[in-house]
Amino acid sequence: MENLALTAFFQGILGASSMALGALIAVAWQPGRKFLAAVMAFGSGTLMAAIALEIASSVYRSANVVVLVGGFLFGGVLFISLSKYIDEHGAFYVNPPLVVAMWWNTKFLNPMSWWTTLPIVR
Repeated sequence: MENLALTAFFQGILGASSMALGALIAVAWQPGRKFLAAVMAFGSGTLMAAIALEIASSVYRSANVVVLVGGFLFGGVLFISLSKYIDEHGAFYVNPPLVVAMWWNTKFLNPMSWWTTLPIVR
């Protein structure tokens, strides 16, 4: 039991030290935007793959492969459809810097013109 606790302790220290190491690297080196975007995309893709694998294995054990493939297809179509719908109905205005830039560029022409360009979400 003592060996298990010691192993867990050192594995916890190793996992927590990655944050401190990352902070030290970030202080010494400022990565470019493309590199940072690539690292973040890789991390989010890895997380999504791990979650999908965990869900897929349990679905495959409890149902069959047809249910699994159908679920993935339905989820993909639903995600793409909702993303497209949100983009077409005002997702642009969720980004505050873009709204401020648009407001700043139009406020001198007509103070209320920017307000009328906001989409109505039904």
